[in-house]
Amino acid sequence: ARHHPWPHLRQLNATYHCEGDVELQVSYLNIDDGPSFAAMLHDGRLSMLQHRVIASGAQYIALDDQHSLRWHTKGEEARLSFREADHTAEEEELLSDCRVSQ
Repeated sequence: ARHHPWPHLRQLNATYHCEGDVELQVSYLNIDDGPSFAAMLHDGRLSMLQHRVIASGAQYIALDDQHSLRWHTKGEEARLSFREADHTAEEEELLSDCRVSQ
């Protein structure tokens, strides 16, 4: 039997300071030749979001349809929004003007 090595996993931790003096810690998990994820603790709940390519930056969408967070990043700026599972629902902004702490 041929041995298949585990894919290489890279992790990057970032702390963002958002409007309203809110701090948000995000861990980015990137699997070589595979999916990318972001994990964050927001409002007392740990959420895992999966990367989706969009025209302007990157978007991570929660794996949990019932608690559908969206994390939009572009460079060192980001914002967090929420969207109900209902496809007609509007996105509600939760955190805006988030910037990576130096």
